[in-house]
Amino acid sequence: MTWNCALAAEFLSSLLAFAGASLLAYDALMAPTRQRTIQGAKNLLDLLKEMDKQGFVTISGQEIRSEQEFAIWMASMTRTRAKLGFVLLSVGFFLDLVTKIP
Repeated sequence: MTWNCALAAEFLSSLLAFAGASLLAYDALMAPTRQRTIQGAKNLLDLLKEMDKQGFVTISGQEIRSEQEFAIWMASMTRTRAKLGFVLLSVGFFLDLVTKIP
C-alpha cells in the first residue's frame, strides 16, 4: 500500500474526528467528577470562612472567593475542552468530505 496525498488526508481526517469525539466524550464522562469537585470547593470555602480567610487561588492563578466564582472557573475549563473537541471533530469531518470529492 502506497501513501499518497489523498490517503494521508483520509487518515488525518479520521484521526482528527476520533480525537474530537474522544475529547467530547471525556468531557461528558467527567461530569460526576466535576460535581464532586464543586462540592469539595464549597466545603473548602465554608472552612476558609470559618478561619476568616478570603478564598483560595487555583493552579492557573485565578483567585476564588465565592461558590459562584468557582462555578464560573469550572465552566470555563469545560467550555475550553468543548470548543477544542468541536473544532477537531469539525475539521476531521470536513477533511473527510473533501477527500470524497472526485
